[in-house]
Amino acid sequence: DITSMMDQLVKVRNCRAYSLASMKSSVPYLKPNAESVLNQIGTAFRDSLKAKGLPDYRILVTSLLRTREDVGDLMKTNALAVTNSCHCYGTTFDISYTLFEPLSLGKTMSAEDLKKVLGEVLLDQKIAGNIYVKHELNQPCFHITSRN
Repeated sequence: DITSMMDQLVKVRNCRAYSLASMKSSVPYLKPNAESVLNQIGTAFRDSLKAKGLPDYRILVTSLLRTREDVGDLMKTNALAVTNSCHCYGTTFDISYTLFEPLSLGKTMSAEDLKKVLGEVLLDQKIAGNIYVKHELNQPCFHITSRN
């Protein structure tokens, strides 16, 4: 349960690197190393957009730590949800690949083009040995687990 893990968790809040979606099936906590990886991904995403001369966006985090109750509720509506979810350990989070938060006025980009930039960032993180990443098809997100 989350209460027994609180001394191992940090609260995840909106920041320059990412924004939190409204979450019904998780709570805004991660282990410090996972939050650090999330921050690295968000920062690298924004840096990559800037380096390419593209408009500024922030990634949108759609899921974080799940309690047993969260998992039970999710299993009632999502056939893919499992009892022993990786989200229960504070090391896994989901990032949308269809929704991004625009931070610059004027120029915009398609979600597909933003997804490609995010995919490049995630591939770099995977190659560096920092994450496991799964491209979800039934949910429009990348499912990411910190390896540290």
